[in-house]
Amino acid sequence: MSWRTQPGRPSTGVDRETGDVHHRRADGDAPGLWSQGEAGDALRCSRPRLPLRLRARWRECDCLAAKLIGRLDELGEQLALRQDTRFDPPFSTLQVGVIKGGAALNIVPQHCQFDFEIRHLPDVSVDDALSSLQAYAEGELLPKMRATAAGSAITFQPLSQYPGLLSDPQSAFAGWLAQWAECEDFSTVAFGTEGGLFDEAGVATLVCGPGSMEQGHKGDEFVSEAQLEKCAQMLKNLCRWMSA
Repeated sequence: MSWRTQPGRPSTGVDRETGDVHHRRADGDAPGLWSQGEAGDALRCSRPRLPLRLRARWRECDCLAAKLIGRLDELGEQLALRQDTRFDPPFSTLQVGVIKGGAALNIVPQHCQFDFEIRHLPDVSVDDALSSLQAYAEGELLPKMRATAAGSAITFQPLSQYPGLLSDPQSAFAGWLAQWAECEDFSTVAFGTEGGLFDEAGVATLVCGPGSMEQGHKGDEFVSEAQLEKCAQMLKNLCRWMSA
């Protein structure tokens, strides 16, 4: 949800999981303030998020994928050395989420793809880690692959991207949001949000919403009735503030 500094001129966002692409394409009049809907009361910091897809074509893609995922594990350990105790976990994370390849157990797969994601600390650059992975794929693996199959290939496809968010909890906007939500407990989260895109565009941004990630993004996820009641009360407070 979002609102402008001028009452009665609201603007709205899109689904968080795909919205980062659409927000980057948006143009025109920008909102003066933006509250990104997420689980977790009032939040001022979220991580940058960079999901990518790696595709490989070779005669023995099962071995190839295992080597690349093994290298990702090593890079994840290197990223974890830099820590920031404001976050939980206090380090950047790298994980493989979806792996696809092969047609049957008794057929050596010739195609494989997997999606991986880096959720890094706001002040950590992942350029070196990505360059290292690409150099390993193109400089070490690909020449050996093409020695036995000239049509072999490894490609990287960015799926989306958004920056981190580091908002000032002492700002006027934070004070207003605390009044509407009846909560002054600003915190940080380990996941990423599109809030960073609005902040990057110069729009004052905070993250707020009902529920908790303790119950989200897992089987039988839910939002409690008490949390929904708090959300409804916040919206009522906001409406009163806008009409004052």
